[in-house]
Amino acid sequence: MRTAAGSTLGPVLAHLARPRPEAPTRLFVAADSHVTPTASGTWKVLHRSETRLRTAVDVANDLAVDAFVFLGDLTRDGRDREYAAADAVLAELSSPLVAVPGNHDVPKVWDDYVAPSAAAFGERYGLGTYPRRVTV
Repeated sequence: MRTAAGSTLGPVLAHLARPRPEAPTRLFVAADSHVTPTASGTWKVLHRSETRLRTAVDVANDLAVDAFVFLGDLTRDGRDREYAAADAVLAELSSPLVAVPGNHDVPKVWDDYVAPSAAAFGERYGLGTYPRRVTV
């Protein structure tokens, strides 16, 4: 689909009659980065997790999206150093970030460390506690 100016918008996944903003809202949706600064040569390619998240951030910035939506598993295991690595990449975002935690981001009974709770994740990345409604 092309706009009147001739630029490409991409696929239209839904068309709503109302509400209808004057300009389209552009969301960048990402998930499952599993960021970890400690992996090397893993079959899941976790040693490239920071680079891949950085690429997503760079593309979102280039597209000048209205919001970056992250749908879970930001980190490999919810460890402090993984959150620190993800934070360093996400600090480069030009748009607001809204994220929900995945099973890898929150505490599990078998963890031998303290991972942030879903509520703490929400305060850090979701702009408040869950459930949360965000206007873009």
